[in-house]
This record gives sequence, C-alpha cells and structure tokens, in this order.
Amino acid sequence: MALTGEHQHPDIKIFVSAHKPAVFPEGNSILPVQVGAAKAAKRFDNTLHDDEGENISDKNPRYCELTAQYWAWKNEDADYYGFCHYRRYFDFTDTPHQENDYGEVIDSYIDSQTIEKYGINDGDISKAVDGWDVITTPLNDTRRIGGFTNLKQHWDADRHLRLKDLRHMYDILCARHPDYKADADAVLNGHTAAFCNMFIMKKDIFFEYNEWLFPLLDEFAEHTDFSKMDVQTTRTVGHLSERLLNIFLAHKQRTGANWKIKRLQCVHFLHPEPFAKLEPLQENPETIVPVVFAADDNYVPMLTTTIYSMLKNASEDRFYDVIVLERNISDENKQIITKFLAQFSNAAVRFYDVSRYLAGFNLTTSNAHISVETYYRFIIQEALPFYSKLLYLDCDLVVNGDVAELFDTEMGDNAIAAVPD
Repeated sequence: MALTGEHQHPDIKIFVSAHKPAVFPEGNSILPVQVGAAKAAKRFDNTLHDDEGENISDKNPRYCELTAQYWAWKNEDADYYGFCHYRRYFDFTDTPHQENDYGEVIDSYIDSQTIEKYGINDGDISKAVDGWDVITTPLNDTRRIGGFTNLKQHWDADRHLRLKDLRHMYDILCARHPDYKADADAVLNGHTAAFCNMFIMKKDIFFEYNEWLFPLLDEFAEHTDFSKMDVQTTRTVGHLSERLLNIFLAHKQRTGANWKIKRLQCVHFLHPEPFAKLEPLQENPETIVPVVFAADDNYVPMLTTTIYSMLKNASEDRFYDVIVLERNISDENKQIITKFLAQFSNAAVRFYDVSRYLAGFNLTTSNAHISVETYYRFIIQEALPFYSKLLYLDCDLVVNGDVAELFDTEMGDNAIAAVPD
C-alpha cells in the first residue's frame, strides 16, 4: 500500500455466504460467495464460488458458511476479512435499531432504502470498520431468549443439537489447547455470546483464528458419525464454530491481546430472494384478455366467486390472463383457487405478491370501507408493462356477461375508462 499524506482506507472484504439466489448489496467491499458450490445443482452467475482454488466446498452440509470462510482464508487477500449471510448483514450505521429477543433487527427486503438505512455500502463499511481489530454481532443474553442460565442449557434445548457433541468438542479443545479450558468453562457456563457466525477481523487475527479453528473442527468431524443425523443435526460443526469464536476471543483478551472489539447489530432480512417479475403469457396476444384483481386472504371466497362467474361467461375464442395482486393470500388458498378454476382451459390464474412495490409506504385510509388493497391498482402499469390495455375489476362482483366485450371497448385517446359508482 503506497503511503501518501492522506489517510489510506483499508482493503475490506465482506464475504456474503449464499446457498440460494438472493439480492446482494453492491460495493467493492461486498463479495457474495456461493457455498456448497461443488455439489450444487446450479451455479450462481452473480457470485464467487467456494469450490474454486483451495477449498472444502464438499463439506458444506456439515460446515455450513464455514466453507466460504475457509475459501476466503486460502484464496483472497485483504486487510480485513468479514462474513455475513445472504439474509443477515451487519448494521454499519451509528443508529440503534429495535431488536427482537434473539438480538436481531428484523426487516423485509434488501433494496436501496434498507441498504441506505443500515449503511451497507463501501463508505459506511469503511467508517465502521477502520481502526478496530475485531467486530462481531452484539453479545446476546440466553436468559432473554428462553430463560436459559448458560450456553450449555441453550445448546441442549435445541432438539437438533446434542449435548454429547458439545462435550466432545470441549474435550478436543482442552486436549489440544489446555490453556483454553478456563475460557471454555467461562463461556459455556456463562449466559452471553455473539451468535450467527458473523464477524470482521484484521488479517493477522483472521489467519490466527482459522489456524486454531479448523483443526478443532476437522478432528471433531473425523470422529463423529453423521450417517444417522437429520439435516439440521448434520450442521453441528457450524453451530460449534459459533461457540468457539466466543471462546477464542475470550481467551485472547484474558491473556493480554487487548484487541479493540466492536459489536454491530445484526439485520435479518425476511425476504432476500430476487425480485420476481411477471412475465407475459406464451399465448397469441390478439386473443388475450388481461383481467386484474386485488385481494387479501379474507376476500378469497368473494374473489373466487367473481372469477368463476367471469370465466363461466367467457368466450371460448379468447384467452383470459387473470392476475391477482396480493400480499398475504395463503399458499393453501392459492392452491384451492387454482385447482377449482382449472376447469376453464381458456384461462390462467396467477398470483403476484406486491409487497416489494409497497415497501417503505405507509398505506392507510381515512375510510374504514376502503382497504389497503385499493392502492394496488396504482402499481399495475409498473408490474405489467407488457400490456398496453387491461381490465381491473373489484373482487366482490358477479359477472353476467363476457368481459372481453368490455375489454374490446374503443377508448380513443383516453388513458382510463371507468364505470361510475
């Protein structure tokens, strides 16, 4: 690194582990990595892959996101190495946000608004990380989670984790590093820990940590029978590393490392998946009659009745693209509606979740008879750009004729044609 009169920003790499497609914040500091790529059915085209170079990608079912950590250790160079998940990121701002009992800030989507809100960009990341030795998630209190008095109780309460595995790792650690016994006892008998396997470390600390961690995990895995474990229990190695991170840091601080350790909040995004857009049907555009509804789960009976009456009176010479804009119609109800209306071969019934379009808007009405769904019609043009003309109907109607006749009405230069109430 060349030295000048100006402060040089450190090279920070935050590796984001992903085993399924997701939206990733953009930035030089943020590097998505597909984990388990060696055995994945499909390789992601917008990420790095943990099976390139020196790797343990094939161990992902047991090692979880640690395969990305190992890959970064062996194949990447940086001043700081950090690790997040496709749905969990650090909050890099100085603004405290409300947490749940598990110490997570809950949000919906990874978009421009939330990226700004939590500072997930190169500038805020550099400002938050520069000058610190280690960054982790906050210390969470197991007494707040479920009244557990210590980490051993917390572990034992998870039906997918076995106390004998935690004891096995404890024995391996004490045999390899007797000087760590006091710290393992203090952490496991204590009631606070940083969870989620999320951290950021200076390079020398990161390398020291990996040189200590992976031999412990490898010995555990080598002497453990995974053959009869369920999928979640098979991930025990990953869970063990969460506890080992806390033990490692406790030992280093007790023995005089005096590292500057910072705790940043963890943001859990409930919907990190890519934004799915509606696509045009593979039908003759000249025959299609697009009809849009907006409904919630409570209105499913009325919605179904309206669509049924419409299709019962529909022309056999036309094809009806029925699109329901919704946010909370249950999968079960969607299946019931789709199965019931499958009797009409000249129609397709599609549901489209508009939540992402509405994120960030406070949609309220001053009239109790006007629902939030009333607003959905305003996003039709953006959600269905492939239609130059369509019908929007309320879902509490009974249709006694062919709506194709209404659709075919000439509108001249008018953008909207509406029926007086």
